[in-house]
Amino acid sequence: MHVVKKSDPTFVKKPYDLSLLEGLNDPVCLQEIVGLFLIHTPLMIDELLADAGKEDWKKVYECAHKLKGSTGLLLAAELMELLKQIEAQAISHKNTNIMNGLLQSLVSAFSKLEISLKEDLQRIKDSGIG
Repeated sequence: MHVVKKSDPTFVKKPYDLSLLEGLNDPVCLQEIVGLFLIHTPLMIDELLADAGKEDWKKVYECAHKLKGSTGLLLAAELMELLKQIEAQAISHKNTNIMNGLLQSLVSAFSKLEISLKEDLQRIKDSGIG
């Protein structure tokens, strides 16, 4: 597997960092965690959006909190920050316009992350690791 270093001009910063999971030195586990993240996160985001649509702020908070855990494993800073802000808005539920903007940003940020992460997962699988 070809590794692109940050000093390489082709390096593009990804919206996540797999170094924490790679540090486990268990490619099978890495594939399983990333695969589960890719399966469950869109479902949880859909649930979050549905709960927000019902203005069920307790459930919005709980769902955002759960998402932070799995997002933390991938060191996905932008998603983490959005989820923290969503939690804060769910607690205060003062401004639905802010919440709507955060939710749109979350969907957009996840879409970008998802594309790149699927490519990385495929590369890992194709390299025969695990």
